[in-house]
Amino acid sequence: MAQIGLRYPVAAPIVQYQENGLPIYGTGFYIGRMVKADKTYDKNDASLYADDGRVEYDAGITAVNLSLEVDGLGTHKSAFEETPIKVEATLLGAKYQKTNMSSGSTPTVTETMELAGDDVAPYFGVGYYKTDVIDGKKHYFVYVIYKMAFAKPDDSESTKGDKTAFGTKTISGSGMSTDGSDTAPKRYFEKKVECPTEKDAINFLKTTFNIKDATASSANDKGE
Repeated sequence: MAQIGLRYPVAAPIVQYQENGLPIYGTGFYIGRMVKADKTYDKNDASLYADDGRVEYDAGITAVNLSLEVDGLGTHKSAFEETPIKVEATLLGAKYQKTNMSSGSTPTVTETMELAGDDVAPYFGVGYYKTDVIDGKKHYFVYVIYKMAFAKPDDSESTKGDKTAFGTKTISGSGMSTDGSDTAPKRYFEKKVECPTEKDAINFLKTTFNIKDATASSANDKGE
């Protein structure tokens, strides 16, 4: 198997839950442009020993941990009008303010994010897709983590040197199971879907997370 693609890290806030306990998402957005995704699982890893040997074993999942490395937060724009500050503030539940200002005849926009110790990170659904080549054929796998919260990423800055140094941003979060319900008590962490084409994978993510394409004017403002 050859891994040849990883794209479209997206998120959407959980606004309510269906009768089966699965989330319903609000307006989604692009987190950035994907560089790398690392996903690990916390497991029970519990054993029962009897008669001098192991007779039972449980490795059930208790949490999903996801680290997304992107070229920068808010670098891929949709109708949500992502910017680095807006995306980071949204993911962390921090105070965000956008102020329209004018300097002469030129309109300007100032954005601010304020972090507080009692900020509560909202719950999001998160998704992305990867491309593998298996037996000479491309396979497109979409991953959906139903419910997770992100932590503030660390910052590392440097001055200009002899050569340009490119940087990336890694934001990490912890996923938990859905709550389930009386009629559908099973608790789910994530879903993996194989789509027949790359276009289908992208459309699946856009539909699941309610992502609308940027308008022509906003895309031009971004240089897309």
